Amino acid sequence: MPDRSSIAAWQELVDSLQTLPDRMLAKLPEEMQQDAQIQQEIARLALEALVSSGLSALAGDGDAPQFMPSIGQVLNVGQPNADTIYRSAKLTPGASYRLRGKRGTLNHTVVAQVIPKGAPNAGSRSHLHLSSLKVDADGRYDVLVSATRPDGHEGDWWELDPSAAMLMSRQVSSDWSGEESSTLTIERIDKPVGRLRASAADLETRLRGLRQQTEFMALMFPDHVEQLRQEGYVNRFKVFDVGFGALAGQFYYEGAFDLADDEALIIDSPVPARCQYRSLILT
Repeated sequence: MPDRSSIAAWQELVDSLQTLPDRMLAKLPEEMQQDAQIQQEIARLALEALVSSGLSALAGDGDAPQFMPSIGQVLNVGQPNADTIYRSAKLTPGASYRLRGKRGTLNHTVVAQVIPKGAPNAGSRSHLHLSSLKVDADGRYDVLVSATRPDGHEGDWWELDPSAAMLMSRQVSSDWSGEESSTLTIERIDKPVGRLRASAADLETRLRGLRQQTEFMALMFPDHVEQLRQEGYVNRFKVFDVGFGALAGQFYYEGAFDLADDEALIIDSPVPARCQYRSLILT
């Protein structure tokens, strides 16, 4: 049998995964690199990046989109909020869509347009709060998402940036036991309904993109805490500008902590007079 795969792009993915955990470890201090616990957690993080990116590579289709799990408590890459469920749906830039579902009673459900870096308006943040939509007697909403409002359309409409390549939803709960989760469906409406067999070229493109996305997710944050230490943010907070991918109106503060065995971390803060949601995350 051949030592290397003859399937285009597959061997590049395998080669990348072969070295990925070691490249992640190399971003950490020497003593952490030799720690068996850290080594296995790095391996787990690499697997989480692969699974998260793999779901997108398998299901990502702007002509027949669906919201798929992206990050969260299990796919714990990108430092997700522990009280948030994240799902993503791929878009075909310039297409038109329809979002429908039940609004639910969560603290908030927000859908964000993701515009790739390098595209016009990259970095802009367009968000849709389901709480802003009209609902019927059963709590169901129906909103069109397109570059321009259709003539005569009197229902809810959300302007879609022509460069947007993905929608990311965030469902944030304050009490998972007592709240009704939102439901969210998406369909493309400017072409006939149908999902054709993917071409070899499309499948190869997805495979090559999987390698790139997995590396991006896996290598993004392993040394983040160490960077904070090097910058002097030990036992104090730094204002963190998330930028790309963050929600508008959301603020982040972070820092590294150095505690002895007989010490405890106490965070003291006034309760904001107006704040829809706030949380503490240990990463």
